[in-house]
Amino acid sequence: MRTAPWMLPLVAIVLLASPLARAACPEGTTQVATSCGQVPAAGCCDVYQYALFCHEGLLCTQDCGAQLLTCGWNEDRYGCGNATGEDPSGTVSRDCPCTPQCDGKVCGPDGCGGSCGQCAANETCNAQGRCDCVPNCTDRDCGSDGCGGSCGNCKSSFQWSCSAQGKCVCEPYCTGRECGTDGCSGSCGSCTAPLICAAAKCQTKPCAPSCLAKQCGSDGCEGTCGECDPGDSCTLWGQCEPCLIQCDGRACGSDGCGGTCGQCLPGQDCSDLGQCTGTCVPQCQGKACGPDKCGGTCGTCAPGQECNEAAGTCAGETCFPNCVMKECGSDGCGGSCGSCTAPQTCGADQLCHDPCLPLCEGRLCGADGCGGLCGLCPGGTACYDGECRADPADDLPGANDLGTLDQIPPEPCPPGTTYYYGQCVSTGQIRKSGGCVADAPSGDRTSSIVGILLGVLTLAAVAFARRRHRKGEPS
Repeated sequence: MRTAPWMLPLVAIVLLASPLARAACPEGTTQVATSCGQVPAAGCCDVYQYALFCHEGLLCTQDCGAQLLTCGWNEDRYGCGNATGEDPSGTVSRDCPCTPQCDGKVCGPDGCGGSCGQCAANETCNAQGRCDCVPNCTDRDCGSDGCGGSCGNCKSSFQWSCSAQGKCVCEPYCTGRECGTDGCSGSCGSCTAPLICAAAKCQTKPCAPSCLAKQCGSDGCEGTCGECDPGDSCTLWGQCEPCLIQCDGRACGSDGCGGTCGQCLPGQDCSDLGQCTGTCVPQCQGKACGPDKCGGTCGTCAPGQECNEAAGTCAGETCFPNCVMKECGSDGCGGSCGSCTAPQTCGADQLCHDPCLPLCEGRLCGADGCGGLCGLCPGGTACYDGECRADPADDLPGANDLGTLDQIPPEPCPPGTTYYYGQCVSTGQIRKSGGCVADAPSGDRTSSIVGILLGVLTLAAVAFARRRHRKGEPS
């Protein structure tokens, strides 16, 4: 249901003035207030084609326009129908009473055909009944716009100011000036030839430096246009020409451009032809290692030590290689005790070992001697001496059965060994029937003895070298 704007204050007055009624408006109408206020029981019509009437102390309304009807007198009261006339007796007015609404407003209509006030000449009334200032900058370049804003600013100079008419005005300034501009597009005077105006004074024409397209040389006014790099030369037209290095066939001496063609070794001299003459003298005094500046060396450090070439000294602890009882792997000092010949491999014991060959001939299950299995037995049977049986007594009569139960090792064997018939044995040993192992061949023992002798000889050589070094003998 639409509510006419003028009804809102009337509704508010009625709500504040009357208690809440328990009655209800007739069907087809809408209650808008609990008190009728100035609306008579016979009702009235508003300008929006709403019919208002008082019913049992309630203010009720009916939207005639929504029903394509008009509000007028119907027998005994105003309501919706086809009539638009008033009470024939003239007792009840057709128009509903109106209350001016100007609370919080200073301008605009009051809702009853009147006005709440007028705004100033530079103001307009907005929809809320408030006067808004309208900025006015017509024919103004600066100053106030009449609403607290600005129409613009003049140049930021002490000569410029804004007039009352909103125009920027410049005041000429020529104090202490003989010539040149007055700051306001005017002039403070002119000079008589041959004098010229410079810095607001009439004076002799100064020299104008000329360095157009020049890199070096004179600027024509006792100044310079620049300097060339060391060794370069400046041409007559003010261009820097690079110096040509002269080192063809020369090993030392000047290159003709402030540099050098090279340096001679210690003890040598550079001839006028740029050649190094004389014999190089090694520079090893007080040095135990590092270059001697003649292409050689002043010595080497012991294993495990490092050479500080700048000081020529050895730093760090001496390392003694250890290859005793070893055939392969590291010697502990960054070197090697040897390598194995394929297919042998180097074990954790630093000995060369033959590859493991699985032994499954005549065996259906159990360990293969190399960490694997020859097969698995079905459920209900176990592996006895390489065969799957429920019990050792299942052997055929006369069979040589020891009833030995093959087992998988509870834990992996150490590197270089293999689980073989219930024990971990070296993979380099030669296997014999029945689980026994034979000693390594004499060739392996010979290799071990040779390794021991090499280790002893190495230790002796290191000790001898250190003894000579302490005596100062050349190595």
